[in-house]
Amino acid sequence: MPVNILYCEGVAKSPDVRVISAIVPPGCVVRPIGSKQGFAQRILGGKDVRTGSTIAGLRDRDFDDDDSSPSAHPRNWYITDGGTQVPLGWYWERKEIENYGSCVLSGLNYQ
Repeated sequence: MPVNILYCEGVAKSPDVRVISAIVPPGCVVRPIGSKQGFAQRILGGKDVRTGSTIAGLRDRDFDDDDSSPSAHPRNWYITDGGTQVPLGWYWERKEIENYGSCVLSGLNYQ
């Protein structure tokens, strides 16, 4: 199912918002959400309020405890809620968007 609202870290006109807005498919609105603190809860809240929209988030990995190498695609981001895995969106492969020379996403779909 295509995503119509994509939350990302940062503020209006930040590098994250500008780059992601330039590469998402038409019909997908990029919305900055500020810091990653409470990011998951804001996505879940958005899904509850906007039942006619498909909402996901795209998160940096800065300050995460993950030193794995890039593998040429975003990583799925899930949380466990009531014993069930709930898809929230994706993590960038690298630590922050500023580490990308060029980015290509071929459609934002849950898989």
